[in-house]
Amino acid sequence: LRTIGYHMIGMLNETAEQINATLNFAVNSKLDSGGISVVAPIYGTDLYEMAVKAGKLEAGLPWWKATRANAFINLAKDVSSKRLAYLVSKTYWMFFWSRPGRRWPRWVRKLAQASFFVFYPVVGDRFGDFTIWMDNVRKKFRLGLP
Repeated sequence: LRTIGYHMIGMLNETAEQINATLNFAVNSKLDSGGISVVAPIYGTDLYEMAVKAGKLEAGLPWWKATRANAFINLAKDVSSKRLAYLVSKTYWMFFWSRPGRRWPRWVRKLAQASFFVFYPVVGDRFGDFTIWMDNVRKKFRLGLP
């Protein structure tokens, strides 16, 4: 039985401490796989109405633009959009390499996790595109997941 978890951050008025607690939980969990994303208030939902009332977005704002990479509507408290994008990228990378099913030795996985701090400053907000490119290279050489 494989377990999958999906973690969302950036809920209305969520603090940096709460976001970090969620991200630490994701990385330290025993889940086989999962995802991390930023909450997006969709028009017509209670969350959308709450965000408008809280002054986090304008009524009638095209919510669908929030589905593009790094173009989300930031509802968090005292956390910049840039910081939120960084945290999602970092956690997704750390989460991927910390899964119990990875076949590489633990020291190799830790080294791969640490490579985030080398790659992110180079590719920045395009980190998601970078990981997709890396996965395509893996597929081209017919390499399995680590």
